[in-house]
This record gives sequence, C-alpha cells and structure tokens, in this order.
Amino acid sequence: LLRIEDDQPGEIGPYVVSDFELATRLSFFLWSRPPDEELLEVAASGHLHEPAHLRAQALRMLSDRRNRALVDNFFAQWLDLRRLEAHQPDPAVFPEYDAQLQRAMRDEANLILLEIINEDRPLTWLIDSDHTFANARLVAHYGLPPIASETPIRVELPDRRRGGLLSSAALLMLQSDPARSNIPRRGSFIAGQWLGTPPPPPPPGVPPLNTEEEGQSRSLRESFELHRSAPTCYACHAKIDPFGFSLENFDAIGRWRDTELGLPIDAS
Repeated sequence: LLRIEDDQPGEIGPYVVSDFELATRLSFFLWSRPPDEELLEVAASGHLHEPAHLRAQALRMLSDRRNRALVDNFFAQWLDLRRLEAHQPDPAVFPEYDAQLQRAMRDEANLILLEIINEDRPLTWLIDSDHTFANARLVAHYGLPPIASETPIRVELPDRRRGGLLSSAALLMLQSDPARSNIPRRGSFIAGQWLGTPPPPPPPGVPPLNTEEEGQSRSLRESFELHRSAPTCYACHAKIDPFGFSLENFDAIGRWRDTELGLPIDAS
C-alpha cells in the first residue's frame, strides 16, 4: 500500500534519490514488485545510478517474464484497458457482443504491448503495424480471412485499416458510448493520453447532442458539426474532433463500416 522514501531535509526542488530508492522505483514500475537480488546487489555497490548500469538493469528486467506486470498495470492504466470488463455495449444494438469477444479484444491489446516490449519494437507500432494477434472470433469480428485457432495467434493484416493499438477493438470500444461511437471522447483520448495535450473540461450547461432534425436522423458527424459550431464549444472541439472524425469508420465495438444511416462515412 505504501512505499516509504526518506525525505531530504532542506531540498525544495528535484533531488537525486539513493541507489536503493532508485532500485525500488525501477522494480515497482517495470515489475510491480520489490527489487530482486541482482538489482539490490547493484544498488548496494553504489553503481545503479550510473547510466550504463541503470540501462543494463532496465534491459534485463524488460526481457524477464515478469515484464507482464508492465502491461497489466502501467499500460492498462495509461490506455484505459482496466475499464474493459466494466464497459457494456448496448445489447439491443450489438447483440453479438459477449464475454468471449471481450476476452479476445483484451488478449489482442496485451499481446501487441508484450511484443513491443519483448521484441523492442519502435514506439510507432502502438499506432501502426502490419499484423495483429487474434483468434477465430476476433478475426470474424474484424472481417479478416477466417482462421481455426481459438487462442490468439499472429495474423497478417491485408491493409492498413488495422494495425497497432489505436485501431484495436478494445480501445475503440472503450472510447465509445454503449450504442454509438463518440467522436470527442476518442479525440480527447488521443489528445490527452497519447499526445499529452488534454482539453479542458467542458463548460457547464452544454446541451445534449441532437441527432435528429424534424424527425430525420442525422449522421453522427453532421450532429457534431452543428454542435461544435457554437462559439462556446468550438475552441476545444476544433482541437479534438479531427482525431475522432478520423476514426468514424469504426463503430462502437470496433468493427469497420463504410456507411452510417445508409450514407457513406466521412472520416476526413
């Protein structure tokens, strides 16, 4: 529950921590557990803070099977994956969604992250790669050529619509409403979690989104274009909506679609 570090009397700004405190921080970050014997020995020698030794220990720990904790804890918190089990799409709109599909989505995200760590893939693989990890259920969900495996395996992607985490069903679904995609939420997620530039909270009294006009349904994009045209809304929406618009080909459970309400999707 608590990890105690000694205060540095008289220090106001950042200060150098001891090698033992550095070992603890490194181990809890990468492994979510206390340092092992080798890391403690390097800390006891007084060399852990030296760049060469610190890098060597970090690489050793990243190549250890205990690196799974980095995915389950740090990445899961950063990318909102911890909410996956609690998120429930509207069963009336998506009756095909069930616990098996949810697990396949979570497995895909975890295996993408583990590959980035274990194979030292470039950071750009978070948003773009030429393959993913899926079982028969997820492949069918994505509309990819069928496979027989019930466990997730590496699957080559025929085009660039998929690849990486940004176009994974897990992340797309988590940043959607139960019954439809959510353009500003997806945009805010990219701006905040991925780019470090979160928008300010919405002002009070924002009217609900109106998706109909004189009894005629509008596309989600048309509705948001009207919504964000208000002066009080435009400043923030102009920064986040373009990210969300670019993902409109993906529905609220991460499936690809070319039309909405019988009209072509505008994902520009």
